[in-house]
Amino acid sequence: MLPKTGASEGPDAEVLLKNRSAAGAFMENFTFCGEVNVQIECLNASRYIVLHAHRVHIQAVQVAEDKLSGALRVSSFFLYPQNQVFVVVLNRSLEAQRSYNLKIIYSALIENELLGFFRSSYVLHGERRFLGVTQFSPTHARKAFPCFDEPIYKATFKISIKHQATYLSLSNMPVETSVFEEDGWVTDHFSQTPLMSTYYLAWAVCNFTYRETTTKNGVALPRSEGSAVSSSTEVTVEAPQPLLQ
Repeated sequence: MLPKTGASEGPDAEVLLKNRSAAGAFMENFTFCGEVNVQIECLNASRYIVLHAHRVHIQAVQVAEDKLSGALRVSSFFLYPQNQVFVVVLNRSLEAQRSYNLKIIYSALIENELLGFFRSSYVLHGERRFLGVTQFSPTHARKAFPCFDEPIYKATFKISIKHQATYLSLSNMPVETSVFEEDGWVTDHFSQTPLMSTYYLAWAVCNFTYRETTTKNGVALPRSEGSAVSSSTEVTVEAPQPLLQ
């Protein structure tokens, strides 16, 4: 199975992140849940779909020929930690040269290490504040969401992040829309990325202020600055500019 890289108007992978418990603050229990929708292309008939995943808990899996078709029956699914992969076993084989949508609902920790989707903190006016940021290079995106996590594989990504209104979220691309809810939560939907490997993908949930820089092609890239540190210190969540120029 490979991420679909043919001519397509939609993204190859959609990732929705949100707090695991709507009652708790995003950065207080250091957990999150996510939903991944991956457009894949079957090159050879197979009953198995194998992606990378590590330190995530898979809650549900659905496979369909497209988002409008009925779901194919999933016989079983399991994580294989030794190889850091996630295996979906279908009741019947997928057909070669056909495209399918794979939907995965999962949860995971915001890690306490500098890899994957991890947490950090700083002190402002005697108060410790937390933020969540990513470091996916070279192959640590699999700790944040199930994916084809090798540099040889490339896809487009569309990220959505749900967070408390007291925080903001940043990613490689500009925010297309923000949906505000009555309970004090916001879901930011980001523009689709160019075709790229998973290690270029980045996001952050923080309460920093930020400014933007613009590529030669007019793509706005966010750069986040913490008010508790000097102006020469920045937390940057962006793809390298040459990728977007």
